[in-house]
Amino acid sequence: MDFDCVVEKGGEFLVFETKGKNGHIERGQEITFQAIIKDPKWTLMVVYGKLPETVEEIFIYHNNRLAKHIDPATSADLIEECAKWAARRSSRYNVGGIKIGR
Repeated sequence: MDFDCVVEKGGEFLVFETKGKNGHIERGQEITFQAIIKDPKWTLMVVYGKLPETVEEIFIYHNNRLAKHIDPATSADLIEECAKWAARRSSRYNVGGIKIGR
């Protein structure tokens, strides 16, 4: 189980899971995704379409619910939703905690 992409801004996280046209979420992924979207700091975007020209459907999950479903979708929709997500987050958030890495 892995995340295709994770973006952090202001202590909040946007996770992307991309699937091909007939792709599906594996059970292990589903369990993990259900757990993270319970935390309001996490948003999940499931994108059907692996390349910009093949994006066809987008599911956005936040606060333990399906927040938005775009069908049909385009890469322009994906860019717009990412920009909206980023605009709502503060870049000045200090997460504190221990130092990780070197």
